[in-house]
Formats: sequence, C-alpha cells, structure tokens
Amino acid sequence: MCGGTVIAPQWVLTAGHCLFNRSALAPLKIERVGERFEDVYSQGVLQIVIGVDDLSAAGPENVYEVADVILREDYHGTPRTDGNDIALVRLARPWTGPVARLSLSADTDPKPDTSMQLAGFGNTYEDKTGNPVATKFTDREQITVYSSQQVLVETSVPLVSQQLCSSAYKGAVIGEGQLCAGYDQGGRDSCQGDSGGPLVARDKNGCPYQAGTVSWGEGCGRERKYGVYSRLSYYAPWLWAHAGNLLAAEAGGQPSPSVERASIAEAGIQQLRQAFGGTANRIGINVNGAQPFHLGSRYKFTLHSPVSGRLILIDIDANYSVTQIFPNAFESDPGKISRIEAGTALTIPPPGSGTLEFEAVGPMGKNRLVALVVPAEFPMTATAASSEVISATNGMQPVPAPVKYLSNILDQAISGYTKSKQAGDTSGWALGILDYEIVK
Repeated sequence: MCGGTVIAPQWVLTAGHCLFNRSALAPLKIERVGERFEDVYSQGVLQIVIGVDDLSAAGPENVYEVADVILREDYHGTPRTDGNDIALVRLARPWTGPVARLSLSADTDPKPDTSMQLAGFGNTYEDKTGNPVATKFTDREQITVYSSQQVLVETSVPLVSQQLCSSAYKGAVIGEGQLCAGYDQGGRDSCQGDSGGPLVARDKNGCPYQAGTVSWGEGCGRERKYGVYSRLSYYAPWLWAHAGNLLAAEAGGQPSPSVERASIAEAGIQQLRQAFGGTANRIGINVNGAQPFHLGSRYKFTLHSPVSGRLILIDIDANYSVTQIFPNAFESDPGKISRIEAGTALTIPPPGSGTLEFEAVGPMGKNRLVALVVPAEFPMTATAASSEVISATNGMQPVPAPVKYLSNILDQAISGYTKSKQAGDTSGWALGILDYEIVK
C-alpha cells in the first residue's frame, strides 16, 4: 500500500516506485476490465481511497477507480540511483473535495532545520523484510482492506541539508530533485507503506502546503539515515504539463524564525504535558525573587526532583530563543551528565557557572523553564549533550538551530516516556514546567 495527495480534481500525486511493476520491469499498464481498471501485468485492481483518515470508515463514496498512471519518463524502477521518483494517477471520476497546495518554486521550498510534518498508513517500525506489514481491516461495507495501519499516523521531522544527506548516502542521487528530513540520532521517520505520501511545511499563517513526496531511505528511523523525498518544485514543469492547473503555495509565505520556534515549542510542551499527565513524577520549581521580574533585577531557581536521573533544563524566552542550562560546559564530571538526586535541592544558576544569580534582561514578556529528568538510556549525546549544544552553554548562549533542537529533544522525551509507561515503569522520568515573566 502506498500514499498520495490529491493535487487536482482528477489527479493524485504519488511516488514512481508505487506504480512500477518489478516483475515486468515496466510501469503499470492500466486498462478497463468490465467496470474496473486493472494492471495488465498482474491483473490486480488498482483503487484509491480518498477523504478518510480511518480505513474502517471508508465507504463506496471514498473508493476511486483509476483511469491511468503517468510516471516520470526518466524513472526506471530504482529511486536511490534513478531519482525522479514521482508519478501521477488519473481518477476515473473527479474528486470534489479540497486539493493540496504545492511548493512549485524554489521561493516556497522550506529551508534546512525547518520542522516538517509527514503522514501515512505505513509501518511504525522497521520490518526486517523491508516490506509494509499488512494487517487486515474491514471498511463500512465489510470489504477487506490490507494496510499497515487502520488510522492515519503522523509525525514531525526536521529538514536536513543536501550536503548532510549526501554524506549519509554515498553513491545515491541526492540533488536538486530531492529533500531529506530526519533526526541525526534517528527515531522518527517515514517507513515502508508511507511511500508517495506528503512531506508538509507550513506558511506564515500556519497553513500547510506540500513540499515533497516520500521516496526512500535506509531502514526506518536509523541513526543518520534520513528519509529522502522527491522535491516538488524541481518537478513543477512536469506536474503542470500533465495535471494542468495546480494550487501553488505563495512566495514570501514562509513563517518567521520566531513564529516557527513558537509553534514547535508550544506544540511540544503541550504534548509533554499530555504525555506525563497528572501530578506523579512532577519536578518542583521554586523562584527566589519577586515576580514578575523587572529588567535588571536578579533571581534564581531551586529544583526538587522526586526521582534520580539526568537533568535537562531549558529556558525559553519571550521570542522563543532557547538556552540550555543543564547539561552545561561547567560540569566537572561529564561522565555523570548532569546527575540529579531524588529529594535533593538543586540551585540554578548551577554551581561553578561563575554567577550566583540570573539578571532579568530582554526581551520582555512570558518566559518558560522546562525541567526534565530522564533515565540513563536517554540519548543525551545526540540531544542535550551534543558537542554544539554544550559549546553554547559556555556563557549561556542560545542553542544553535533551535527548531531542530526543540523538535529533537521534546520528541525524544515524549517517545521515551511513552515507551516506559507502556512497559509499566516510569521511575526514571520527571517533568516540571514553570512560567515566569520579565517586565519593564
């Protein structure tokens, strides 16, 4: 099973390898057989389900027969070495609902470190066979449907540079026709069964538009093995020529860095709160100083954790610049990586940092302190203890690439805590969030 996006009333955008018959070494050949359209080589019926995110809710009105398929002419069946992994499906009857906005020029392409969204019905873990894990579902009409997931699954991943992606895939085609996205340490990714699905950015108003389609990758969620996506702007002339009038994203509509940071921070913190829930495993954070803090005033915090573990402490200012307080470059024993003991008070600024108190400086407005205690297996060296982040803590400078940093560390925390909760042991985790304000 593959995914796709409706980009015009009779056209669905997908990946070329979804419509390539490997046994015949040729594109699918679609012909009408009675009331259905079949692949001539396999005699399999090709249909598209549109307008539902739960396959059990699909009915006849959601099932569309296929009239034709068009592959990019220079795609030969191997996306890693061919590139050009893009295709169109023509529907036998038009779709009357909304269609996707597309990035059809370099001006609307997202930049590296942008947080991207992707969605699909594919695997949520890597299968050793390299194939989608098919599960049997039934739709509203009790017709059998095979898919990895019954309900659409989505996640977010940061866009990475072409140079970084090329270094991860020696000998592969990673050029102007590709986008790459994923975390350095792995974890979240597109997977088998998601092929052809959308890679989505957001404009300055937070509205989505599609920049790529899921093409290939090495495994799913592996360390430094990013997902590779076909870049739609590169194929814009081909898409215009075959699908006609398309809905293009507007140039100059990229969100400002502060807006994007705000979106990632607020969404991530809300998800953290939902994941941890309740009052169990809550870190107490006390403020030593009168609130709100006036510019030039001094203050410090005291933390009390109910569990022992490694502390990650992040300050997010009113402009959503992010400073990591723990771990930091001042710790005398890097092997412990900011160890905190249950029931022991910890004063912030940290001992040995060269300062006894923080000074309230701009920007004025709402600030947030996020404290996490994580177990030993948390990937600290790939997140909070990476060399570039630790370097920034010398002088308490904001972290580089804050969107990537926040997406990375918050996603890892949510994922790790959820797995521990499912296993019935959250004793290594704790969360504390303090809102405070700086005023004139």
